[in-house]
Amino acid sequence: MAPETVEFSNAADLILEFTQGATKRRGFVSSASLANASEIWRQTLDRDTALRNLPTELVDGKIFRVLSLPSNYDANALVTIMHILHHKARKVPRSISFEDLVNISFICDKFSLTESLLPWPEFWIEDLVDENSNQGDERWLFISYVFPEIEGAQAQAAGISARLVRECCGWTSKDSTHFVRYVERSDQIILDPKDRSVVRADLMPASLLEEIWNKRKESLAKMVSITEDFYGTMMFHSHGLRNNIPLCSNQSCIDVATGSLIRSMRELNLPIYAPFPANVFTDLPLWLIQSRLMALKCTTILPWSRIDTTGLFKHLFKLPTDDAYYHYQFHSKSNNTTEFSAIFLSDPSEDLSITDPEREGDAEQIYDIGKSDCGVAVKIRQFHEKISTVI
Repeated sequence: MAPETVEFSNAADLILEFTQGATKRRGFVSSASLANASEIWRQTLDRDTALRNLPTELVDGKIFRVLSLPSNYDANALVTIMHILHHKARKVPRSISFEDLVNISFICDKFSLTESLLPWPEFWIEDLVDENSNQGDERWLFISYVFPEIEGAQAQAAGISARLVRECCGWTSKDSTHFVRYVERSDQIILDPKDRSVVRADLMPASLLEEIWNKRKESLAKMVSITEDFYGTMMFHSHGLRNNIPLCSNQSCIDVATGSLIRSMRELNLPIYAPFPANVFTDLPLWLIQSRLMALKCTTILPWSRIDTTGLFKHLFKLPTDDAYYHYQFHSKSNNTTEFSAIFLSDPSEDLSITDPEREGDAEQIYDIGKSDCGVAVKIRQFHEKISTVI
């Protein structure tokens, strides 16, 4: 099959050969246009050295030098670039796809063509940003690196770099050629394979790659430190005191809290013992680690004693039906008394309120007990507050 021929210049003196797949194209170009656009091409096409070493071809009685480009350059992107460099504005598309922009950026970076292509990339990027095209795609980072003065590309890159800190994982070294990314899902504690993608590190600026790596490493270290400290506090108090300050005056509360905490760790697939192994969270994105730690909970006891005549308690107070609350009533041997001993809170970080359905004039009156001041409840609230602010 004969190669496709494209004439870019009326005064062509060079044949540019480029191949993509089974398609081979030959462009008749001006070596002066290429040399003026790129220092790299200027050196390649130097008439005293490199140019004379290129093979020649006779076309319609005229001798042309032939320059062959590697097959990893996109053919359509090269055609667009050649039209720009030869001032064929009518043949340059006003809008292009995101994939075409990536391919053009790749060639532009290889041959230092940023200034020579302007202002066309500004039009393309403006349209793609307005269309929200490929929003969140990490390749915007590479585009912003190639075109550092285009605000739209920089704005996209700023948001994506922050997301990558939260979403990247499987990154064992700053020098890794790739890493894994999971799209963040609010309140999700299990990874969905559909949200997984592999990011090529070689298409990202080295300085930005290092910044993302360092921020992830720093944030992960903070979460591990906060969690290990919380684990240590809870486990230590299950056997006694820490710093001579009781975590809770009710030993039963401590026992219940510790046992339920361990159960929650297992359900969330979190390590049970501290200190954690060095690579414990390597394969998990920060957002998922944070979601699991925020979902960590334990059951505490909110003391509440009352002895009344039979049935008075149930008429005076109506406990919430929410699954977060559990209550136990104990009947004495006498049939005329009822003792309400405690309310068990499965999430002590929440407020507890009790309604009085019999109150005259206001059947929905709420008695706000508020947050438990139990040491266990205070600790888990502090833990959640610290974890929520890490990233």
